[in-house]
Amino acid sequence: MDMRIHYGMWCIINEKGVDGIECKDGLNKYILFCKNSGISVQTIRSTIGHDVKDIYPLYQELNNNYRIICESECGDQAIVLAYNKKAPQPYATWETTKSRKCGYDMGHYFSDYLSAYKDFTSRSHQMLDRYLAVNKMRFKGNKEHER
Repeated sequence: MDMRIHYGMWCIINEKGVDGIECKDGLNKYILFCKNSGISVQTIRSTIGHDVKDIYPLYQELNNNYRIICESECGDQAIVLAYNKKAPQPYATWETTKSRKCGYDMGHYFSDYLSAYKDFTSRSHQMLDRYLAVNKMRFKGNKEHER
C-alpha cells in the first residue's frame, strides 16, 4: 500500500476510535502489520509530510483470550502478564520473545493479581539474570582473546 493510504487509514482509525470500529480483530491485525512493517508516525511524516496521531496504543495483544497487560523485555526474550476476566484463573504469565515468533511458553496461571504480579516480577528477574550470565561469558571470552 502507498504511504498516503496508510495515512488515510490512520486518520480514519483516530477519528472513529476503538469503539467506532466494528472489527476489532481486523484493527489489531492492521496495527500489528504496521508495527512489523515499520510503518509509524515517523515514517508517515517523513514519507508524505503529514502528522498523524499514533495508533499503536490501540493495539490489544491477545493470547488464548488473555489480554497482555504488561511486558518485560531483555535482549530478544520477554515475559508477559495477561488477564482474562472470564477464565477460572484470570491472570497468567508466559515466556515469549519480543517478536512472538516462537509463541508463548511455560504458562503460569493465577486466581489473583498479586500472585500473578509476583510471578511476573520473579520471572522477569530470572530472565535478566540469564541474559547477564550469557553476556558475562561472552565478555570473558572476548577479553581472553585480547591477551
